[in-house]
Amino acid sequence: MKKDIPVVTERIDSDTLGTFYCVYDSMNSTCLSFSPSGLTADGACLIHGQFAIMDKNEISDTLMKTAAKALRKHCKRYKGWYFGQEAEQLNGKVRYISIGVSEPQEYDFRLS
Repeated sequence: MKKDIPVVTERIDSDTLGTFYCVYDSMNSTCLSFSPSGLTADGACLIHGQFAIMDKNEISDTLMKTAAKALRKHCKRYKGWYFGQEAEQLNGKVRYISIGVSEPQEYDFRLS
């Protein structure tokens, strides 16, 4: 989010954990949500990450354009998906998961 826009949080009072605050991207309409990719615990699968906007507005569009520009500059594009150098180097060594780990391998992403 832009630094001058207040973050909307939800206060949660727990008998066992005390009070804490959750930040949900869906409650912050001008944010850019980022879910990073990562390897499964056994290191056999790379699960895709994603950027998403919560609401179509000028601020969100600007943030998404900035993220897209960085992806185009630092990553290679394959069939509409962006791969960083580290992810690219895993080609043939791990499954590229596009739906879910438990789905058949025929649904995995393939670079070639």
